[in-house]
Amino acid sequence: MQPETRYAKSGDVHIAYQIVGEGPRDLVLVPGWVSHVECVWDDPGFARFLGRLAAFSRLIIFDKRGTGLSDRVPGIPTLEERMDDVRTVMDAAGSERAVLCGISEGGPMSVLFAATYPERTASLVLYGAQAKVTPDPSYPWGWTLEQLDAFVATVTAGWGQADARTLAMLAPSVAEDLALRHWWARYERQSASPGAFAALFRMNAEIDVRSVLPTIRAPTLVLHREGDRCVTVDHGRYLAEHIPGAKYVELPGIDHLVLVGFDPILDEIEEFLTGVRPGPTWDRALATVLFTDIVGATEQTARLGDQRWRDLLDRYHALIRTELAFFRGREVKTLGDGFLATFDGPARAIRCACAIRDGLGQLGIEIRAGLHTGECEVMGDDVGGIAVHIGARVAARAAPGEVLVSSTVKDLVAGSGLHFVDRGVHKLHGVPEEWRLFVVAAPPPTTAMALGTGDLVPNAEALDVTAEGAPRETAPALRGEPGADGTECVFHRDGEYWTLAYAGETFRLRDAKGLHYIGHLLAAPGTEVHVGDLVALGAGAADGAEDAPRSVAEGHLGTVLDPRARAEYKRRLDDLREELAEATGAGDVGRAADASNEIELITKELSAAYGLGGRPRTAGDPAERWRKAVTNQIRRTLERIRVGHPALSRHLENGLRTGVFCSYVPERPIIWRL
Repeated sequence: MQPETRYAKSGDVHIAYQIVGEGPRDLVLVPGWVSHVECVWDDPGFARFLGRLAAFSRLIIFDKRGTGLSDRVPGIPTLEERMDDVRTVMDAAGSERAVLCGISEGGPMSVLFAATYPERTASLVLYGAQAKVTPDPSYPWGWTLEQLDAFVATVTAGWGQADARTLAMLAPSVAEDLALRHWWARYERQSASPGAFAALFRMNAEIDVRSVLPTIRAPTLVLHREGDRCVTVDHGRYLAEHIPGAKYVELPGIDHLVLVGFDPILDEIEEFLTGVRPGPTWDRALATVLFTDIVGATEQTARLGDQRWRDLLDRYHALIRTELAFFRGREVKTLGDGFLATFDGPARAIRCACAIRDGLGQLGIEIRAGLHTGECEVMGDDVGGIAVHIGARVAARAAPGEVLVSSTVKDLVAGSGLHFVDRGVHKLHGVPEEWRLFVVAAPPPTTAMALGTGDLVPNAEALDVTAEGAPRETAPALRGEPGADGTECVFHRDGEYWTLAYAGETFRLRDAKGLHYIGHLLAAPGTEVHVGDLVALGAGAADGAEDAPRSVAEGHLGTVLDPRARAEYKRRLDDLREELAEATGAGDVGRAADASNEIELITKELSAAYGLGGRPRTAGDPAERWRKAVTNQIRRTLERIRVGHPALSRHLENGLRTGVFCSYVPERPIIWRL
């Protein structure tokens, strides 16, 4: 899903920006000529480029004034004004210090920012950049004025058209890619008009930051392609030679556009910023695929009715996801009434399928399941290939209540204690060979539900919540011990970051509410804590706190807006409408836009606070709101932990219980240094 576009106000100009990811360092991407922060996500390649950057940073992207979704401005913005825009965006994004990554024409502005604001520049990365566009006796590279005029004429003549003339200059290796050409044409149209591009480009041609280069003190990485046809490699070499201590990396290729063949570029950036070079990514991987399908779904829908069937499906989905998390499976997608998931081990996949079947049986839902192990094609979050096709055909052969596996799966789990019944040789539709299939004979006993690792309870009586709402002891007092390998287990906050250590691996995360919640639960294993108490802990987190709890037994929190606040809002609306009328009559577009924006904001606030007929809305039951907030924060935090420390994530997913009362009940006692 595309990130939210926000606005920061630089003087009288609104600058559009987005924040992507939650990495340990802020990275501001300073674009080249023109940009559009929403249109970039429409190209799969550009979206993957941004996604990779966001994998090791908190990425901040923006449109420079006069381009994209930022305000159009009279005249041509100066380099200083555009530098101020970067500072304003950083302030709005809550970034005190960031890596500046200048792409092409964004390089000179990044250089000037790094020299002017060294305290706010953590590092500097330049790709395809130049200190000066036109040549002179001491700088023999660049374009003459005649070449610049010819370039501008060519680009403006084909601006916004899918005729490949711009791509032929910027990215000749992909100029014939029809889909890219159509996207690039739309990107140009939405980013700026032809006249605006020409004016901006001519202004950039006058930039000269050579005198600033020796003053840069931030660690700097300069990247350039050796065959770049727009900005020749001499420009990159000059930058690296004149920035103190700069690291220079020359890459193969003839394209100037960063979004073409960008993986080697991002590998260098990631290693420069993190000290770790990313490992190779694979398009194929060995996996066990699981398909499930509800038996008689149509008949059950007719018997239960649409609403009851939807409620049952919600419980069906929740139970499957709980078991997938417990058995380390990955949900790929839902298929109507079925699920497709993958596992890195066939025995866990079988046990998960049996647990799902048995758990759903308690809900009155009967399923069939099929499994196969083979090499799968990895296509983003999806999987494909013959192995997936075989898995689907195996599931189709399963009888109601059966977990059916291919001979490959059976052979791989020898010695696991699993037992099978031979179902004979079958011809699977669309598969060239015949396959011997086996039914899993005895359901393995372990399930996430049995160990209490999920937020699901088969029946309401099992909750046993005390009438007073007081915390309850759910397990005997636990005497802890170190991790299974004897190493120290750590869940400790140090300023804006948390240090997490488990099973001999250490990981650091930026502060967030979910970490506070989990840390409090780890401090009292076996004890249930009301969500209201956890919410109060979030006040010290970097991302703030939920509404402060008043009382666990409290009902709703009163009206969203009291009468006095409502009157103030309406009085302000009247003033703004008068101001809008005056500004419109005077032709003051900026003042009129500001008034209109504030009117829209206040109107939304009033709409949220009052229902039909002007009846005030109440804030609702705080316990339920807190439960949802705490559960979501813990889940998001576990997803962040899973990226850097899968073993710790699995342990916490198995041991944490969420609900109105939350607790941590590990399979065995552990001492945590908190």
